[in-house]
Amino acid sequence: VGGIFRLEAGKRPELWIEAFEIARSKVPQLKGVIIGGGKLEESVRNWVKQKDLEDCLIVVGEVENVSGWLEEMDIFLLTSSTEGLPNVIIEAQGFGVPVVCTDAGGVSEIVSEGLTGNIVDSSEARIIGDSLADLISGNRIPKMREEAFKESRRRFSVHQMIAKTRETYSRHLSLVGVEE
Repeated sequence: VGGIFRLEAGKRPELWIEAFEIARSKVPQLKGVIIGGGKLEESVRNWVKQKDLEDCLIVVGEVENVSGWLEEMDIFLLTSSTEGLPNVIIEAQGFGVPVVCTDAGGVSEIVSEGLTGNIVDSSEARIIGDSLADLISGNRIPKMREEAFKESRRRFSVHQMIAKTRETYSRHLSLVGVEE
């Protein structure tokens, strides 16, 4: 299980760690990695140590290139309280990594519930951790990996982004009476 995010309050790294800990109590072989830096980095490292998770949860810190880390993940976990349209979820799914995330911002526009991941409508660590453990135990990861990879390319390719941008500009220009 991996997470790539700024280690700041709005990303709720303590909730991430608590959810991971709950999932690990149900799936003891679970390993985790948190990638990112920020104001709470030292606190995050301390929380991992206090919970005695150092043997199974690594805090890497800030890195230049996340692609190698995404290639190693089986599940991406995001526990943010607020988001815009989180590119990191698009990137994770682009690497075929299913997502478990809180229902913040535009995640429901990216994650196809039950197909490419699970959106948890709760801020309770137990519910998030249970969703994570259920995904692992349910043997759905291989199918979700495939779907996440396909969906990300179908919906978020450069070609799709350009087409949607053109469509938006055309629609707005037509409203003000300007033709292409």
